[in-house]
Amino acid sequence: MAESTYTTDDGVELHLECEGPQDAPVTLVLTHGYAQASRCWHAQRKALAAEGFRVLVWDLRGHGRSAQPPVETCTIDRVADDLAEILTHCTAGPLVLAGHSMGGMALMALAQRHHELVRGRVRAVAFVATSTSSAGLGSFGLGGTHGTSGTGLGRPGLRRTGRVVEQLASRGAARAGTGLCSVPDVLWPGHVAAGRAADGGDGGGGWFCHDGGLPADSR
Repeated sequence: MAESTYTTDDGVELHLECEGPQDAPVTLVLTHGYAQASRCWHAQRKALAAEGFRVLVWDLRGHGRSAQPPVETCTIDRVADDLAEILTHCTAGPLVLAGHSMGGMALMALAQRHHELVRGRVRAVAFVATSTSSAGLGSFGLGGTHGTSGTGLGRPGLRRTGRVVEQLASRGAARAGTGLCSVPDVLWPGHVAAGRAADGGDGGGGWFCHDGGLPADSR
């Protein structure tokens, strides 16, 4: 695992960690939620890297080991801009993005504010326990949802989210460079936890716990 620091255009230092082969067909970028840190992806990061994917996790501004920013810059739009800078300057090639809770909101803002970046490089997106309705994704420039892709994932802890993101990564890797990926696939795993669909809201169904961010059976 390689650790690094990226300084944003407004001078905030962000903590990054990257794991997995540099020649992987896609890079997975995992964005955590409010009051968490990149360690909440610990189990998924290791499992996905072991499957041959390159995985980048990062601490949002004011979270984890990233610097404390001016309070007026603590907005979803600014987090989306931070992510756009990271994707532009710290990654190469096709991307698969996953966001948990507020991290998912940042992904939507990314699509709205940096649509050329998303259309040009993002092959798939996963929203985990993110508060909004999947019916509204079209207004953010994202493609059709594939929520039922997660319905059968009844595996405990580690593989619940890891396998969902792995499905997207595999799909993105297979389509990388084909010219068929101008709009990314979208998966809404938080809405199909425990094999049931939800109309909206967090709907996490135990995919994440909030006392440290790791699934209970993977600690």
